[in-house]
Amino acid sequence: MSIIFYAVSEKSSTVSESGSCAGTGSGEQTAAARVELQKVSEASSWLPIANIIAQALIFISSCCNPFIYYLSSPNFREFSALFLTLL
Repeated sequence: MSIIFYAVSEKSSTVSESGSCAGTGSGEQTAAARVELQKVSEASSWLPIANIIAQALIFISSCCNPFIYYLSSPNFREFSALFLTLL
């Protein structure tokens, strides 16, 4: 992400006095590129939080599955009773 930001900031820093950017077009295009970069940057800042939430949901699901199986499946109930007596 920082490489993209560096590339856009380098191109936008070469704006001439007429308002055009060297090799990229008008100053409006450069401003639009900065806005798009900011949107991508803000969206990617939520990725770690989304990852933490996803991991928590996976963990909770893994913890609840044996209880759900025990309540819904007679075969699992029999196997778990047998397994617990062998412990």
